[in-house]
Amino acid sequence: GEEHQSSSMGIFSRVDGVTAGGREVYKSQRSQFLYYWPAYSTWRIGSSYTSDISGVISASSAAACPTYASNWKVLDGSRFIPVSNLTVECGSGAPSAPPLPRTPPLPPLPPPHLPSPPQPPSLICPCNDVVVSGGEELQRSSMGIFSRVDGVTAGDRPVYQNQRSQFLYYWPAYSTWRIGSSYTSDISGVISASSAAACPTYASNWKVLDGSRFIPVSNLTVECGSGAPSAPPLPRTPPLPPLPPPHLPSPPQPPSLICPCNDVV
Repeated sequence: GEEHQSSSMGIFSRVDGVTAGGREVYKSQRSQFLYYWPAYSTWRIGSSYTSDISGVISASSAAACPTYASNWKVLDGSRFIPVSNLTVECGSGAPSAPPLPRTPPLPPLPPPHLPSPPQPPSLICPCNDVVVSGGEELQRSSMGIFSRVDGVTAGDRPVYQNQRSQFLYYWPAYSTWRIGSSYTSDISGVISASSAAACPTYASNWKVLDGSRFIPVSNLTVECGSGAPSAPPLPRTPPLPPLPPPHLPSPPQPPSLICPCNDVV
């Protein structure tokens, strides 16, 4: 990624005693940090590990180590572009063998005579129209009334379009609701915080693009318009999974990954 973000390349060393999102923080000799940003579930490289402003990002991932993340992108002007030959690898400072994985304790089985607890319903978005306002100063074309596009979804959620040909849609790779000129691209002028919300009105902490960075806009609102039905549809409740036979051992749980890298290149 030297062509676009030369200051973000090189050897990053672990910063002792410092973590971000429960993961290690690394620092290069150019005072750039390699860190995890839990709000967007991405590894990033930037000048501060306490900010989401960065020049290099990974795809959304819960990876405990940056070397396990993938699909890295670099900032080119005002947008992130993929760089196929960008590599993130353990340096020579890695220990000879990774530490043993931590296995979380197994949860106890409920007593067989008690009913299983109710499962959370699958949310259904009740809005046929969505009204977005408050960001006119920086993203006027992304404001206004967005109407549901029949038969079109993104990330199993409805897609909306306003009269200025801007789309309000969900981008599952980053788990964010977005507003942009195409619902098949992550390039956008308005984004929400990372969220699994089935409806844009349930998302929060919206930001708008100001030049090359996203800034929070506290008075930006996303609300159901007049096209919402008088009552939301009944929630869908998934079937309860059967309890395993009590005489069988519980299946092994996936280990909690520990990052073995002292240095990252």
